[in-house]
Amino acid sequence: RDLHLCDRRQRQMCIRDRGGTGFDAPDYYFYISVGTMPTLYSGLHLLSHDKPSYVSYERASTFDAAEFPDRAFVYPVADPTGHATNEELRAMSEAMKRRILEINAEDPTAVFGLWVDDLRCRLGYDWFVAQGIDSARVKVTMLSDGTATYNNFHNYFGDAATAEQNWNDYAAEVEALDWNHGGRYPETRAPEEFASYTWPYYLSTRPDYRLMLQNSSLMESSCPFIADRLAAMKMESVQPYELLTALPEASKQQFYRMAKFDYARFAGLFDLSPKKNLIIIGTSHSSAASEQQQRDYVARIVEQYGAAYDIFFKPHPADTSSASYETDFPGLTLLPGQMPFEIFVWSLMDHVDMIGGYPSTVFLTVPVDKVRFIF
Repeated sequence: RDLHLCDRRQRQMCIRDRGGTGFDAPDYYFYISVGTMPTLYSGLHLLSHDKPSYVSYERASTFDAAEFPDRAFVYPVADPTGHATNEELRAMSEAMKRRILEINAEDPTAVFGLWVDDLRCRLGYDWFVAQGIDSARVKVTMLSDGTATYNNFHNYFGDAATAEQNWNDYAAEVEALDWNHGGRYPETRAPEEFASYTWPYYLSTRPDYRLMLQNSSLMESSCPFIADRLAAMKMESVQPYELLTALPEASKQQFYRMAKFDYARFAGLFDLSPKKNLIIIGTSHSSAASEQQQRDYVARIVEQYGAAYDIFFKPHPADTSSASYETDFPGLTLLPGQMPFEIFVWSLMDHVDMIGGYPSTVFLTVPVDKVRFIF
């Protein structure tokens, strides 16, 4: 089909038809994430296809860049155990924009897929449309950051007295952008200006944008106007463990290597006894009283469930007060604090019979019937 002979409207229709499945059929993928949850979503999705991919994640310790497939270019970070610096994020953004323009010059009909934190969703405009890429050729998946996605929606649109005005204000900001721009090379914004917390909800009503959530039923409002907007939003509820389960075995193993996760070790640990398995999620502390509260909670769980369950405690990475728990609570096993706990739970879901503890984004991504207590 000769796209050069189509007028603008016909051309957009032709582009949407190319590949046939919209969000799932781009020719090139770009992944940019800051939070851990969207980074893990991106890694899982990247292993589900064979297209050229360009990847940046601010929390460099989430994945081992050397374990990505060869078709994925991972933008480097000097400290692989820490976070990308602001200078590195700016350099990455410039490099991403240049690569997008290079691809567009090589293939003017290429369809791009962008997977981005919903909190940074303006990059779908900044990197593509502002550089003259037809928005119909950019399929943007906005990834839930976790609890912030639902809390922000509630804060912006939960109050019927202000919800409609807030929606209209945020929509006006988006529509004030030049979505038919002829093309330029925009200056890279400072990383903190990537933020666009108020935009993803309205953007999900625009063509070629969707919002990927853990549970779309958590998006609710008492305002009838917002209820109508919710019906117009393209939302998909997809749990990360569903994406993991759907991967071929070789891709699952590659994901574990990317995440530096020793599946066999922990699966064996859960199968050491015939008892059921219970996981307690800890928290960080700023006072001795908080440390004592956690200890009291753990003591109660051990007393209540210790006879029927093997009990595992997952400390917060910043918590040192739980280091003696294995001695203090015989039968309790301490899990590594720095371990990628979301992956632990998703990959070993069949081994986990009960989970609870301090509020955590993890609870959004496990079957609700396994969450039995909250501190």
